[in-house]
Amino acid sequence: MEHVITESPRTHIKSEVIGAGPRTKLIRLDLPAGEALPSHAAPGHVAIAIISGEGEVEVAGRTINAEPGAVIEVLPGDMHGVSAEQDLSIRVSQTK
Repeated sequence: MEHVITESPRTHIKSEVIGAGPRTKLIRLDLPAGEALPSHAAPGHVAIAIISGEGEVEVAGRTINAEPGAVIEVLPGDMHGVSAEQDLSIRVSQTK
């Protein structure tokens, strides 16, 4: 599998698919301090693991502190978004 790192020209958020299988995708996201991934919904389960930095994850209207070591579960269809108070590195697992 080819690893492609992309950076949004508007936000400077870097993303890379670091693993994929028939039903699951693992993505690395790096958000600079002050950046946010807008609220959106996914059709399958999502797990967000906080690797470094600090911020907030909003899930279904609830705000959760994003600190290293935290893993946040998002159910299918739940609206969720991420904001970085400090440079934030996360891993996202998406399951169909």
